[in-house]
Amino acid sequence: MDLCGKLDSYPDINLLGLYASHIQGAQQHLYPAHLSTYLYYLSNSIDVGQMKQVVDSIQSQNFTAKEQVLTSSLQLISARLALLSGEAITDDALATLSSLDHAQPIVALLYERFLIDLHSSKNEPGEMYTHLLKFDTARSLGGLSLPAADCRDFAQSLLRVALTSPEVNTFGDVLALPVIDAVVGTEHAYLRTILDDVAAGDVAKTNQDVAASPMAEHASILIGKARAVALMDLVFASDPSDWTFTLDDIAARIAGPVSEAEDVVLKAMMDGLIKGRIHSADGRVAITWLQPRPLTLPQVGTLRDKLKKWYGQVIGANSMVAAAKEKTMQMAAMFEE
Repeated sequence: MDLCGKLDSYPDINLLGLYASHIQGAQQHLYPAHLSTYLYYLSNSIDVGQMKQVVDSIQSQNFTAKEQVLTSSLQLISARLALLSGEAITDDALATLSSLDHAQPIVALLYERFLIDLHSSKNEPGEMYTHLLKFDTARSLGGLSLPAADCRDFAQSLLRVALTSPEVNTFGDVLALPVIDAVVGTEHAYLRTILDDVAAGDVAKTNQDVAASPMAEHASILIGKARAVALMDLVFASDPSDWTFTLDDIAARIAGPVSEAEDVVLKAMMDGLIKGRIHSADGRVAITWLQPRPLTLPQVGTLRDKLKKWYGQVIGANSMVAAAKEKTMQMAAMFEE
């Protein structure tokens, strides 16, 4: 019986009591991946001291060493418990965890969960964001559902990091994850609203919604992100043969004064979002490259329109070539006569 597949159906279940009454005596007969998944759920529901006792008990069993998935899972859970207890994680320990076989989704999930906590403890939001995305990928591949409360916590962490990390400037990856809707209807729903504002490059609405939320202290970075997206959208929607813009054009798009338009362009260049040159003398910016990024639905619509236009140009060019060919043949026939 797949116990882990049933856990989400019983939100009030006592996981520690279940371990003592049923699992402890039968753990050697369970599939290693199922037991590892159960231990992941358990580690999120009891305190560190209790979980250490459970891990020590299982590690002392003779059968444990024979099961690579279970052994790897216990190593990762132990490392996370040590981290949560304030213990230092050595480089050798990190290398050992990195060398584990992550092909099993539960092992990959436990590894990403450990790295999320590690980078959180180091205040490294960019790395934390990367591993939050990888955690959700591992969870999806393994078909592992999170309890509702865990979904909300995960979504809140992911949204908060995506919005406040200086390293995150495009949002197609996070917008594609259904889990972020777990905050809708909760006290943290403003995070989802602000993400939509920023990802749309809607500077005015971002400013309005941020000011009315607990994210007001992050207003500067959020407005900066919205302006960067607005600039990228301006370039993306334009014909690549004419990627030269005036600072007035950019200022209008970022909802700011001309004096700040050049700063937005410079920051976008430093962040690797665009490449080009600023011609300050005549107030123009020539863009030569735009960073590829996951597209939102409106951006897909823009791309569709551009492809339709390009297709029309190709058809028109083909018609001109065909007409020229026909005329050439007619002229050649006349000379032959």
